[in-house]
Amino acid sequence: MTALLSTLTSLLSLLPEAHGPALRAAVRLPRCALPVAVDREEPPRPPAPPTVAGFGQAEVPKEQQPTYELSELRNEPFFRWAEQDGFQKRLASVWLPATLFVSLPIALSTYDAQQLPAVLLAANVGGSAVVVAFCLRLRAGFGYVSERLTSKETYYEDNGASGRGGFLAEKDPEAVR
Repeated sequence: MTALLSTLTSLLSLLPEAHGPALRAAVRLPRCALPVAVDREEPPRPPAPPTVAGFGQAEVPKEQQPTYELSELRNEPFFRWAEQDGFQKRLASVWLPATLFVSLPIALSTYDAQQLPAVLLAANVGGSAVVVAFCLRLRAGFGYVSERLTSKETYYEDNGASGRGGFLAEKDPEAVR
């Protein structure tokens, strides 16, 4: 029944505007809850900064140019934190939930509540391990892009050449300062 109603509704929507309302009124389709596909649009990302011909590397695809990779990295979650003020406060906002909601229950199940210093120390170590892993991830991302920006050659893969080897493109010497 639902399939029939959805078919009729879609057919009525194809009618010209002049005949649609009159025919809809004559047919009087009952209102029912039909599943509606909702397109959820992501918030627009800031545009990538323009690249100056890839530092003289016209053969390198745009998505693999180091400046484009840097702009994409900055759009990833948490990576912009490293470039903004208040980085320590943001790290504390990672440490506190990790300590309270993950490490503290584990520490309380490991130690008796009477051993409060041991419980707090174990919870702090667990929360700090999460922060260290978080910082290592930030460092690895920026380290990779930094190495690509400062190297004299850019490695790239053309037309899905992954696994079959790639190519090296020389950079303009003035671009690598």
